[in-house]
Amino acid sequence: MSKLKEKEAVSKLTKGFFKTNKLRNIFAIIAIVLTTVMFTTLFTVGMSMKKSMQESIMRQVGGKNHASIKYLSEEQYNNIIKSNLIKESGFSIPLGVAENKQLIKYPNEIKYATEKEAELCFNKPTEGHMPKKYNEVAMDTILLDALGVSHKLGQEIELEYTLGNDKIKDKFTLSGIWNGDKAISSRQIWVSKKYVDTKLKNYTPINSQDTTGKIDADIMFKNDFNIENNVINLIISSGYKVNDITYGVNPAYLVSENDIDLDVIGAIIGVIILIMLCGYLIIYNIFFICVSKDIKFYGILKIVGTTSKQIKSIVIKEALMLSTIAVPIGLILGYVTGRVITPMTLKEIDLSVESISVSPLIFIGTTIFSILTVLISVIKPAKIAGKVSPIEALKNSEVTPNKNKISIKNTKGNLFRMAFANIFNCKKKIAVITLSLSLSIIILNLTYIIVNSFDMDTYLSKMICTDFTIGDSRYFNTQIESTGQYTLSKDVLQELQSLYGVKEL
Repeated sequence: MSKLKEKEAVSKLTKGFFKTNKLRNIFAIIAIVLTTVMFTTLFTVGMSMKKSMQESIMRQVGGKNHASIKYLSEEQYNNIIKSNLIKESGFSIPLGVAENKQLIKYPNEIKYATEKEAELCFNKPTEGHMPKKYNEVAMDTILLDALGVSHKLGQEIELEYTLGNDKIKDKFTLSGIWNGDKAISSRQIWVSKKYVDTKLKNYTPINSQDTTGKIDADIMFKNDFNIENNVINLIISSGYKVNDITYGVNPAYLVSENDIDLDVIGAIIGVIILIMLCGYLIIYNIFFICVSKDIKFYGILKIVGTTSKQIKSIVIKEALMLSTIAVPIGLILGYVTGRVITPMTLKEIDLSVESISVSPLIFIGTTIFSILTVLISVIKPAKIAGKVSPIEALKNSEVTPNKNKISIKNTKGNLFRMAFANIFNCKKKIAVITLSLSLSIIILNLTYIIVNSFDMDTYLSKMICTDFTIGDSRYFNTQIESTGQYTLSKDVLQELQSLYGVKEL
């Protein structure tokens, strides 16, 4: 028989056998779907947590850009920005810090920024537009509330700031508003390019550390791999020395060897192995039972000249046909389950940013692991089917009978004793079934323990040793110089000490 005809014959046998085993197919599909759901849910929750944590860091640092290059002259900026390494970029020009009494609690920066810059640092107006006219200004709702200004475009706002040695007070018209984010460390106040250019026209830096009027560029590369190397190459290729240019990489993208938690990686690998083992046992049992039930069929195939290799191929192809039906269903159900579970998980670890990942890696990884689990599960049943001889088939018994059967002659008709004795007729089978049932409970317990294992007090104890820190507003505003004159009085300290519940001060 030619190889082509052989393949056609095996394919026809597989399809025919597949159609005749409808009940087996249903159970096998359910098993594969459940295995796929577990993998998809695991990857969805894991990658969503990673994405949420990353976005949380982005909010804290105030930007989603890959890197920043700061304190540039106009010539330096123009030379650097034309590099083909850059996918997109924005820039800002700092002017000062708003010193209004109402804003003393809110670190802020008065700047001109491009549309892209405002987008990269989560400060793009959702109502109105970026300042275009000379006296226009845009700011978030938190600053507007502090100033006592309603959230309506066209409101008049007065800002006070220091430029060099001069105190400046100017009135602006509100042109843009966006919702303030409490997580951002420094709030942005956008003014127009015309305003900045006018104020800086005759401005002379007061010292070498004065960065007023310098250009700060935020950059996005084509991908987030080796960001620091990309920045260095960008600077060098633009004709500058690395030591002459100030740059920084967004901490949200920094993943070094020191940041990798081996315990976490070990836990993830352990959960993946558990899921694979659980899926393996269920799928293995289903195919093993079916091979045992259809022992005559495989014996007849042997009689008509089918080889062991061809019989193995039939069993494996059946499993793959079932996978093509079950895996897509499992991917959909698993992703939906992951989307439901992720917010609950994030809430347990007190992570305010909720971002569901739609990475293709979730579906690619799940498909690979699911099919791998199926293939591993059917290897043994396929081998058993391939080794069946016509004589064994005629016996119409299980392929691997237990030589050490427990005698049930003394059960005296007691149904419980008969059932108990029958369980141990095949010790290997009972071990596999017991293990598969136990693994389901183990996975459920592990999931519950992991989700509920985060303790905020334990986490904070490694970062801060007090419950509260109280001080003058200037102490918490890093952009306003505090020389120590703004301190709490002894009367305030005594009043704090006398409060109920204060253990130590």
